[in-house]
Amino acid sequence: ELVHPRMGLHAAAGAAGGSARAGPTPGGRQSWYGFYPNGREVLLAVEETHGTEVAAVYAIGPGIDENEPAEWSRRNGRLVDDEFIFEEKGKSTLHFRPRGDGGLSATWTSPDGKTSMEAGLRRLDLQHFARRADAR
Repeated sequence: ELVHPRMGLHAAAGAAGGSARAGPTPGGRQSWYGFYPNGREVLLAVEETHGTEVAAVYAIGPGIDENEPAEWSRRNGRLVDDEFIFEEKGKSTLHFRPRGDGGLSATWTSPDGKTSMEAGLRRLDLQHFARRADAR
């Protein structure tokens, strides 16, 4: 399901829009970052939207155990009532719901449906960082 990040590190570098909603923005690029309760980082970077179809990069940071490397995968999902839902055969189910602060509430469910985790993600404004770098 996931691959090692060194093979495509640049994939999650999409710019974020200014909308607080999970729905599509011009260009379709939005990014959020947070942590699962087990301490692993989580990133969702929406690369494009077409109608209700969503293409995104989903990434997790390394776990505390040696056999839990940082990983990422491209996911195809859909937009349902301003929520991103990624359900693909043989993969974990990802459900991202908008929050009032522009962030997302996330639910990860294992492929067998027996395990799940919740996370809170904050919106990344990558254009803000680019503007600050240009101002220097």
